Amino acid sequence: MKEVLGVYKLFSISTTLKSLVIVVSFLTFSSCGKAPGCWGENKNKGEIINNFTIRSCTSTLYGENHEFIIRTSNDLNSSEACMIDISGFDFASQSIIGKTVYGGCTMKIKRDLTINHETKIYTYKIIAKDCGFCKKELYNDNLVVVPAIPQDYQVVFEVEKK
Repeated sequence: MKEVLGVYKLFSISTTLKSLVIVVSFLTFSSCGKAPGCWGENKNKGEIINNFTIRSCTSTLYGENHEFIIRTSNDLNSSEACMIDISGFDFASQSIIGKTVYGGCTMKIKRDLTINHETKIYTYKIIAKDCGFCKKELYNDNLVVVPAIPQDYQVVFEVEKK
């Protein structure tokens, strides 16, 4: 009978240890940047040339639906001009577009740009996936460099949150 109790105690310890490992793994992978859904880099597709990096010289937050369509340096307001360094930027061949998206904790972003020359529409689609369970809120302006947008073209922004 003692051997049976010994096996039972070993089984009980093993089960407790397995439960502890499962709980620790869940907490580790559901925290802010560690969720598997957020692993890897954000992705750009379509006609996007590159990401556009901003300077952090202002604390201005634009709100979730702020849209950037920058065809020339004259398209920047004063707070955007502080954030966006356009020195040496070639507006003859490129433009900058973006849309502010808010999310919690960590976001995985997929961006896609399609250009329809028949309808004269640039469609910029952003898919933002929240990852993790923390309460920290963040935002991303999703600024990208695109082929120059002619003045008679329209830019349509589509945002999908998952």
